[in-house]
Amino acid sequence: MTEKEKMLAGLLYDPSDPELSALLVKARKLARRYNQIDEDKSEQREAVLRELLPNTPF
Repeated sequence: MTEKEKMLAGLLYDPSDPELSALLVKARKLARRYNQIDEDKSEQREAVLRELLPNTPF
């Protein structure tokens, strides 16, 4: 079982796992990009949200 699978299952996991660390960096970059897009650019903001939260219905 990978550290990500453990995390998603609510089990103890190692947050310093390389896969989780890479996902954290990606999420922070996407959040920063989202926050820098003007609020009137809804299509661009939605595209970033879809990448950041791929399993969330919009």
